[in-house]
Amino acid sequence: RDEKQHLGGGRVTPNDAVAGIAGTALMFLPLGAEAAKGERVVKVGLVTAEDAAKGESKLLGKDVVTTTTRIGRDGKAVEVIFKDGSKIDINAARVKQWTPNTHPNAPAGTLQKVKFDNPLPGSKGYKRTPTQSELDFLNGL
Repeated sequence: RDEKQHLGGGRVTPNDAVAGIAGTALMFLPLGAEAAKGERVVKVGLVTAEDAAKGESKLLGKDVVTTTTRIGRDGKAVEVIFKDGSKIDINAARVKQWTPNTHPNAPAGTLQKVKFDNPLPGSKGYKRTPTQSELDFLNGL
């Protein structure tokens, strides 16, 4: 069996059931750079058991690859990476978004920030307030 070190110190396998999170697929990250900074990160794929069996998961009309939840100074936050390579970072106060860089000289996997038409003051255009559907998604974690 493939075992990973759980952040709490216990041993779990990816196939073990986790009480209180029925129907949610969990992937535990090894302690690394995030732990060195004092952050605790757990990747959680927000898919039901039925969707996981079909290989389907969508958010905001895009296929979700991974979601990473964390606790920051503004409370709960989530970083979502989509199948097309784009990324969105949501917390209760703001949303940041990145898209794959399509410049021919850009290295593979490079992302560029999205500049919004309705930015938060002082964000240079790169942050906006979250929509109600984004807040609902965040609060549903």
